[in-house]
Amino acid sequence: MGEAVGKIQMFQGVGLIVGPFLGGFLIEQLNYPSVFYICAAFAFSAFLLVFFGLQKKPKVLNGGVKSSSKIPARALKFGAIAKKSLAIAYVYTVFAGILYGVIESQFTVHASEILGKEYLVGLLLTSYYITATFIEPPAGRLSDIIGRHRTVLLAFVTCALGFLTLIFLSSFVCLLIAVVVIGVGIGTLNVVPTALLMDVTPPSQRGLISGFDHVSWGAGYFLGPMLGGVATIHSVSAPYMMCIITSAIGCTLPLIVYTHAFMKKITVERRLT
Repeated sequence: MGEAVGKIQMFQGVGLIVGPFLGGFLIEQLNYPSVFYICAAFAFSAFLLVFFGLQKKPKVLNGGVKSSSKIPARALKFGAIAKKSLAIAYVYTVFAGILYGVIESQFTVHASEILGKEYLVGLLLTSYYITATFIEPPAGRLSDIIGRHRTVLLAFVTCALGFLTLIFLSSFVCLLIAVVVIGVGIGTLNVVPTALLMDVTPPSQRGLISGFDHVSWGAGYFLGPMLGGVATIHSVSAPYMMCIITSAIGCTLPLIVYTHAFMKKITVERRLT
């Protein structure tokens, strides 16, 4: 599940990277109406692909829930455990949106002031997008192997290290390393919460749950630039400190999950003995 979600997100990211360059090139060679006609042809081709190529019913396991990873049967019940997982996954997504919002808004201004050359800022952002895009399949696969919450924990730690680098170092190479590291963290957070949602949601409710997942991302993306802008009033590094704190709070959630599971396991073992 994690690897599949990662591949879907990666190809969406590839489209976002290629689209602006392709659109600009076509406008230079043709004109605006021609570009819209070409986009309409792409959209119609996608419709045909979905209509004729994706109508095969998925295989179902464990009482009707599609599964591509080894998920405990109790996790497939849409009960109290599932609802808690949904809430935690939405919080992960909100935090990821906040971190991304600060990168796209405050970091762009900060890097422009330091470097003074717009093409270098563009190179930094392109490096971030490429990293966040192509890390998604391996991040999803990693979450299949070691678990969703462990992978999220690593992602938040990675983001915190990247933002910490932005506070203390300001050369182009250091900024590049920082945004690549942050891209790894946020790219992972683009995938793993969605896979976690799919793990605990029946097929009949996955559309609705995915919709709320995007709403959560939008909420974080709304809060990130706004909170970052307010923090910048105090100092240039304040938005990055806010992101470090956000990442630290994000780290506590998987730790709470595993602590609760560990204590529950101990309680069960005591009762058995």
